[in-house]
Amino acid sequence: MKKKFSDLSKAEQEEIELWYHNMDPRELDDLMSGAKLHPGVKPRPKSSKKVSRKPGTAPKPRATK
Repeated sequence: MKKKFSDLSKAEQEEIELWYHNMDPRELDDLMSGAKLHPGVKPRPKSSKKVSRKPGTAPKPRATK
């Protein structure tokens, strides 16, 4: 898109919003996969779960049935 979304008129903004809302999800995925990443946006890490244990403590054993 050559113009920024905020620079468009309200009618043009609504038209573009409707176009995106009516798209097939697979089409949108294809479109967004080709988009450039903004330099300030970092991808999420693969593992977002943080482990915080005190040193020297072992994880609790799981109960088996």
